[in-house]
Amino acid sequence: MAELPYMQFFPADYLRDTEILSLSAQGGWMRMLCSMWHPSRRGVLSLRLQAMARLLHASEQATKSIIQEIEECDVADVEWGGHREAISPADIGMVTITCRRMVRDWEKATSEKKTLSDAGRRGAAKRWGNRGVNSPPNGEVNSPPNSNPEARNQKDREREIAQAQEPNTTLPRSNRRPTLAQAKSAAATIGVTAELADEWWH
Repeated sequence: MAELPYMQFFPADYLRDTEILSLSAQGGWMRMLCSMWHPSRRGVLSLRLQAMARLLHASEQATKSIIQEIEECDVADVEWGGHREAISPADIGMVTITCRRMVRDWEKATSEKKTLSDAGRRGAAKRWGNRGVNSPPNGEVNSPPNSNPEARNQKDREREIAQAQEPNTTLPRSNRRPTLAQAKSAAATIGVTAELADEWWH
């Protein structure tokens, strides 16, 4: 989740939250939101005013006005380092801007992920016992059937050689004609009369 390259965006909510901002403040706020999505500062942007001005591609005085407008319209939480009303922007220290919704949603997503992860560990522990979460039963490791084709081919060749060396236990079929008694006995087992067997034999 830390490297999630996209964020949820709700146009209706954004328009509602920023409809009282000037166009320049809306554009500045959107750039701040994109910068806040960085995993190292999810939802919080803390920069000196000079750096914030470079981020917004605006002058320091214009950047200060944009931040003040965002704060006064309660679009975000703003903390000023130094003097907020300083005449010179250079007298303003670090400025920290927090998107309340982004922080809240990220904390919720992180908590849900931890809950699912803990549930998975408990389920694995219940299933495998003390063998570990990722351990299969009996400590066996099942390798795919085609993981070593050379070994499989070698076994096939050994089996063919062994079969070729085994003595032929199949008895050859006899071409000798059965006796009359043998013919009648065989006929009796399949329900054929002795007369028919005698006729066939002769």
